[in-house]
Amino acid sequence: MIIKEFWIFSENWEPYVNFLVDPLNSNSFIFQEVDMANLVGIKELIQQNSSQNLNPIEHQNDKYYIAFCFQKKIYILIKTNREIKDKKIIKLSKTLCEMVENLYKMIDFINWKADISLFEILKKKLNLFLKMSNL
Repeated sequence: MIIKEFWIFSENWEPYVNFLVDPLNSNSFIFQEVDMANLVGIKELIQQNSSQNLNPIEHQNDKYYIAFCFQKKIYILIKTNREIKDKKIIKLSKTLCEMVENLYKMIDFINWKADISLFEILKKKLNLFLKMSNL
C-alpha cells in the first residue's frame, strides 16, 4: 500500500479526520481518532520545513506530502514510506483532492460539527478505489 495514513485539515491545521490503513485488511481504510500529541509533532515538522517546498517532508522512515483542496482551504496530509516514488504520491494526492472536492462542498467543512459520519462516503469511495487500483 502506498499510503499508510492521511489526515484532512482546515487551512488553520485543525483536524477533521484521520484515515489509517486497516491493520486487518491492508486494502481498506478505517477512521482513527486523531492523536493530538502526534498531531503537534506533525505540525512542528511542517512548520520547520515551511520555508522549503513542502513536498515531500521526510521524517524518520516516513515521507509526508501535503495536497491542497478547495483553493488551499482544505489540506490533506499523506504519510507514506520513504521508498515510495514522489511521482506516485503526487498523482495519488491529486486523486484524493478530486474525490474530496467531488464529494463535498466547502460549506460542508465550514458547518462541520465534529461528526465523523460526514466522511463515511469518502471512506467507501477510497476503499472501492483501493480495490480497483490495488494501491
